[in-house]
Amino acid sequence: MRQIYPLLTTLALLLTTPDLSAQEVSFDNAGTEFYLSFPANWEYKSDVKYVRLYIGAEVETEVRVTAGPFNTTDTTITTVPNGIVTIDLSHAVAQAFVRNDLTPVPDDRVYPGAAVHIEADD
Repeated sequence: MRQIYPLLTTLALLLTTPDLSAQEVSFDNAGTEFYLSFPANWEYKSDVKYVRLYIGAEVETEVRVTAGPFNTTDTTITTVPNGIVTIDLSHAVAQAFVRNDLTPVPDDRVYPGAAVHIEADD
């Protein structure tokens, strides 16, 4: 019975502790800054290889997309209110690595500077 009291005390503290989070939780995809990562897709024989981003906004705003190893690709577009604009990124820029049947699967690791970064003014 002695072992139950610390467990009950801890449980009581957890249930009565106020929410101390610094930000309010939002359950939507709205925001002004995003980091994306795409897994390597299998590369088939094709001349057209890209990753397409679909960006929507309720207002006209400027959106900057940087991608590739250490932001080698930098694109700026303006959204259309309540519309969708697209940005096509090269498969080699959008993905951390390219996968095909000629190269072995690399070991799991972190790819520094390989994320797609999206920033919007509004």
